[in-house]
Amino acid sequence: MIRVAIDTNVIVSATLRSGGLPEAVLKMAVAGEVLFFVSEHVLAEYEEVLRRPRFAVDRDKLSNAIATIRSASLVVHPETRVTAALDPDDNIFLECAQAADAITSSPAISNISRPPGGKRKL
Repeated sequence: MIRVAIDTNVIVSATLRSGGLPEAVLKMAVAGEVLFFVSEHVLAEYEEVLRRPRFAVDRDKLSNAIATIRSASLVVHPETRVTAALDPDDNIFLECAQAADAITSSPAISNISRPPGGKRKL
């Protein structure tokens, strides 16, 4: 089964707009079609960003979204610090993905070199 660590941008987009690819990704995670991994830092990031006034997420919708994510995800506890992202705030997604042996949707991976033959390594 595919193992994923989902970036905050996908969570925000899925929460704010229905019918798009981000919502499809989140629905797959909630339905258990992929293994969805988070860390406590990732969960805190999701909640902090969704609470920003510019997104105007209704309190009940926010609570439901976070509760759904918590129940659908598996929490990992990264032991290795990763400093590969151009934006240091994105390292939590790389740490989560590494701890879970998962792929990530984080734009932070765009600056990590791809070795010959394919897979990006942290």
